[in-house]
Order: sequence, then C-alpha cells, then structure tokens
Amino acid sequence: MLWLTLAVGWVAVAAGPEPSGPPAADRALTRVARLASLSGRGLFTDGKPASETAEYLVESAPRATLVFMLPAGPRTVRAIEILPSPATPKAWASARLRLTWEDDDPEPSRAAVDLPLGLAFGRAPGLPVMESLPVGTSGEAWVNRFPMPYRTQALLRIDTHAPLDGKIRVVTTRGVVSDAGYFKAALRSGPERLSESGRGQLAGLILLSKGPGPPTTGRLMVDGAPATSLGGTLGTDALRPGMSELRGLLLAGPERSAAYCWRVADPIAFQKSFSVDTGADEAAGAPTAVVFWYSENPGPVRVVRAPRELD
Repeated sequence: MLWLTLAVGWVAVAAGPEPSGPPAADRALTRVARLASLSGRGLFTDGKPASETAEYLVESAPRATLVFMLPAGPRTVRAIEILPSPATPKAWASARLRLTWEDDDPEPSRAAVDLPLGLAFGRAPGLPVMESLPVGTSGEAWVNRFPMPYRTQALLRIDTHAPLDGKIRVVTTRGVVSDAGYFKAALRSGPERLSESGRGQLAGLILLSKGPGPPTTGRLMVDGAPATSLGGTLGTDALRPGMSELRGLLLAGPERSAAYCWRVADPIAFQKSFSVDTGADEAAGAPTAVVFWYSENPGPVRVVRAPRELD
C-alpha cells in the first residue's frame, strides 16, 4: 500500500544553531559553502546570516511516500539532519531520499537528488560511517552539510521500505547569491552513464565495490574529453587511512569497500558537461559511483544507458 503525506509547511521554525561540525571547522565550512557559488566568490553576501531550523516529525508505515515542502525561498539549506528513533536506523538508511528544486512536482523523475538515504549521510551498508565535514554524525543526528540553494521552492521526498520513526531537521538561511548552483547527487551502477549538461562543479565522489580493495575501473569525462579515471578523481592520498576530514579514505568491510573524497578545496569545474561511467556491471567487479555536484540547472538528474563498456 502506498501512503502519501504532503506537508505544506513545517512543524516548527525558530532561530537555530549553526550547523555543527568537527572541532575548528568554521573555516572549512566556509570552503564547503563556496562550492555552491559557481564563480567561487562566496555563497553569502551579508557576512554570516542567522540560521533558522524547520523540524519535521516522521512516523510512517512501510512502503510509504512522504513529501515535505521546505520553507519558501530564496533560501540556502545549510544542513539536513536525520534523527532516527532507536529502533529504525536501518529503515532510515534503506529509505530513498529525493530533493526537488524550483518545482512543485514530487515525482521521482523530477528530483535533482536521488539516493539511498544512508549514502546521502555517509552511511554505506556493512561499512563504518564516512565521518567527515560534509557528511557524518553530529551528536545523535546524521548530518549532510552541503549547502543547497533554491530561489522559490523545494521539496524533500522519502520513500520507505520499512516503518520510519524520528525527525528531520533542515537548517536554512535566507537569501541566495545570483550565481549559486543547485546541489545534485545520484548513484550510477550497471550499464548506465550519469551525465549533466551546462556549467557546474563536482563536489564529491563515493565508489563502492565488492571485496576489500579499492575500485580500479571507471572514467570521468569533463566537457567532452576524458579527464581521469575515477580512482584518479579521488586523488592519490584518498586511499590512505588517516586523511583529513576533507579528503576521504578507504573503508573496508568483509564483503565490500568504499573509497570516498570530498572535492571541497579543489572542485572539478565543468563548462559544458560531465559524465561518469564505471564500466561493466557490479557483478563483474565494477564499482558503484555516488556523485555529488553543483549545476546551474535545477532540473532532474540524467542517467542513460552507456553506449559501450569501458576498456
């Protein structure tokens, strides 16, 4: 049975705390915020604006669709926090998260962010949490600190597999700079190509693969030309343990591994397009790629069948 909940407002709005992060993270959070400004000039024009917190109470049946309308724009989401009840973390992690910008249609085909909810907060099945500045844990909350600007309206949709219980908090500030890009995120696996047209910049990458070792296949195309392998996109230091909160590392589990990197200090800019291929399907050893980026286009993510497998 499909249950639909549409929240036309929010449960509570009040002055809220600044999005929390690792110790001494204010300067690094400012760098994260610059990712959303496609020119790199900075996201906020009036210093450090006051934040507001919208809180959404969640108590849902299995196989439900929940749709929440975020506060009216222009606004910039500074953080999204998930507070699961003690009995439902696995249900939250397996739910599907979708975010839609500048559109009142909550259909999945309109979403600019479309991910398993756990991955959006640095949680991959069977692996340690990817504790870092952009995603991780703050107290009891799962947190995603990527800034997410929108001019008029935004929708947050969750599709459940199992019953959910808990809260969603969305920390926002009023206003958007003129050249702010829209946050996007999607998962690519199997014989598909993830692509985006227009101007923007890549902000992060997670590669999930079977076995304990790092993934070795896949390719990033930028503006129509091969840019690097996906492993190269992560950076040579990304696969070493003990890296800083902005770079990422390799997480190994008994049956799968994840390599991740947040391109906060060095985003990969594109002027016309980018695309991500991972080669053969996962059963043949190719990784699954989770890509985070900013785009001048608020529209949905484009995933198409790749014309050929990579060499």
